[in-house]
Amino acid sequence: MKTSPSARDIEAAQRVSLWLDGHDAITTAAEAKKFLKSVSIALRYGATEGLPLASIYAAVHVPRESAAKNRETQKEREQDRELLRRAIELTNGLMAYREGIEINVIADRLVLAHRDLLPAIYFLRRRGRRLDDTANLSAEAKRALALLKQKLIATAGEVRSHLRLERGERHDPVVEALSELQREMLLDRGPSDVPKTGIPYLSRDGYPYRIFHEVHRDLVAKAGKLTVKAAADLVIGRYLKGAVYASPRKLASMFKLFLSAEEIDESVERLSAKKAVKLDRVGRTEVVVSR
Repeated sequence: MKTSPSARDIEAAQRVSLWLDGHDAITTAAEAKKFLKSVSIALRYGATEGLPLASIYAAVHVPRESAAKNRETQKEREQDRELLRRAIELTNGLMAYREGIEINVIADRLVLAHRDLLPAIYFLRRRGRRLDDTANLSAEAKRALALLKQKLIATAGEVRSHLRLERGERHDPVVEALSELQREMLLDRGPSDVPKTGIPYLSRDGYPYRIFHEVHRDLVAKAGKLTVKAAADLVIGRYLKGAVYASPRKLASMFKLFLSAEEIDESVERLSAKKAVKLDRVGRTEVVVSR
């Protein structure tokens, strides 16, 4: 009789599949392209415990066995900074060639989605809403969007200057407005320069924001040919292929901005009928496992 996988075994398989363990560090653009193709979705920065997503930073970083942060040497801190710089450079390369598109609609995090997955995510997030339908946007987001439509490209600093919005102690209305527009998939944030010295993610010229459907016309056109069922199956199937497994509850939490729990359950049923996934148990938890 076949037994269900142990939690330890399936978690180990997941970490290898997400490039968190068991791989040499990626160093080249070609390796970064292969990595993103295999995982489909990757965090821009560090991996998070309990969140089954690959991480570009983790993929370039072979962890040291040692010591706590407060015992790191100056040399080790410099090495970590260079690894972060390399991760951002590789991320920028993926974005520049449109292999990966930065989005913020998965797990409340900034991730890079592979271009093959992007039309499905765009379709599910927009759900046929017209691009000129701004009724649900905040006043600041509407003003920022109007500026971007006029300029076509602008940094957060340029938006701040034009809209005359000051950064507060607890929140930044410009960052919040741009993030809101990115969540609606109306804006795309593109690649930036990476300073050779100093903090790698503080771009000298700033990150360029652009009108999403203008930058990614071909992907938006592909989105228009999808159905909810096809798009849902593509997202869930491709994600699980990279992540190996996830509980239905975790899937619902991660993809809540564009898929309901009911739509995810229906997708799992269709994928199971196609033998693309199977339902299993790890301990007491029901999980969906990629075949």
